Amino acid sequence: MRKALLLTFCLALASCASTDMAGFVDPQYKNYHASQVVVRVKGAKLDETLQAEQGFSELLKSHNIKATKFTDIIPPTRHYLPSQEMALLQKTGADSLLTIHITGKDSVETYIPPTFHPGQTAAQVNQFGNMAYVTTQTSPGFTTGGYSVTSLVMSTLSSLVDLRNGREIWRGEGESSDDDEALALLVSAGEAAIENLAEKGILPKAK
Repeated sequence: MRKALLLTFCLALASCASTDMAGFVDPQYKNYHASQVVVRVKGAKLDETLQAEQGFSELLKSHNIKATKFTDIIPPTRHYLPSQEMALLQKTGADSLLTIHITGKDSVETYIPPTFHPGQTAAQVNQFGNMAYVTTQTSPGFTTGGYSVTSLVMSTLSSLVDLRNGREIWRGEGESSDDDEALALLVSAGEAAIENLAEKGILPKAK
């Protein structure tokens, strides 16, 4: 139940953000099909990393992929050489490592100019016997805008690596945008990466 709620939470966050993703598959791996993936998040805060890895793992499972969180294999409290990390990852039996790496964050400020909306006038005809007169009522005008909106922008570099030999299978460059939620940008980037892998046939389509 908790996993389902977390996946729903992550997908809800992603729906608040949008990501443009461009992906490329190494020609040697055009017929590659992943079946067991370790998912890793780099460059995020610890709480965001843990939430995103869990959410991405659940999303991969919806693609019929056996997924493992990187932090379950290599806890953030431990430090290993790259060769030692690779050995630990290979021991899991996974064939691929999916990494979502945050490479940059920025904010973009957009000014919304003021717009005046005039009031509306309504007329009513009143009649008494042979006499008639008109009354009018005018609602007050109002102004909208005149303020700035700040949007967050996140750049990511994602990759899928063959754990048998360390070669890069797929690379994706993404740019995500949202009004005010950094985690939503990360979730959107990971969702876009997984979708791009499915579109290219490396992952099965979601069930």
